[in-house]
Amino acid sequence: MAQWLTRVCRVVYNRGMSNAETLNQTFPYTLAKGTVNGEELPTDYVIEAKLAQEAADLSGSLDKQQWRTIFAAIRSGLPVIITRTVENGRTEKVTAIITYASVHTPSSSRIRVSYWGFGHYIHVSKIQSVETPSVEFVK
Repeated sequence: MAQWLTRVCRVVYNRGMSNAETLNQTFPYTLAKGTVNGEELPTDYVIEAKLAQEAADLSGSLDKQQWRTIFAAIRSGLPVIITRTVENGRTEKVTAIITYASVHTPSSSRIRVSYWGFGHYIHVSKIQSVETPSVEFVK
């Protein structure tokens, strides 16, 4: 009985989520909502931290904590504030919902975001910071 229960729990735990401890680097893959490099993000915070460190090493411009914020935003669908460099060296700050990410090299890593009702790609090399929005309680 104990073996059967252990097996059932393992199958239920593994169903529907990736247990990959490294970022998927194989082509082709389908970038879908809630994925990074075509694979669903794991819910285990230890594995997520390893993936965030790997993404930080691959992309070169964002640190581990910023990637963890991006991963949380992808998984939850909640908005984040992205500060990025646009043409002519200007800085732009947008509140966006991150749909998915593709992380490979500093020049090819990008995220898909939605703001003002439209979808956009933002290259990770142009991002200066990623932060969660502040909450203000009004009486």
